[in-house]
Amino acid sequence: MPNVDVLPHATGSFHEAVAQHATAIHKLADTMRENNAQMHRVLDEKLHALAADPAKASRPPEREAAVPVLNFAPLDNTLLRLKNPLRPSMKR
Repeated sequence: MPNVDVLPHATGSFHEAVAQHATAIHKLADTMRENNAQMHRVLDEKLHALAADPAKASRPPEREAAVPVLNFAPLDNTLLRLKNPLRPSMKR
């Protein structure tokens, strides 16, 4: 590489990559929570019995534990610091 005129570099920033992953994590947690709540409604209303084949013996699926609400504030705050890496005392 010492003989190349232009050094290779990434087109995106580290902040952008981490922000994309953080957005995906936020969406995943929300989707899991919504799916879990929907399954709990189905179980509470015994809708599985309406769709079951009466000729076959079946049991409803087991109730899964509720998806916890996660605190993403530390992640979001870190993203803000990655976006603006200079501390206020270092800015001019």
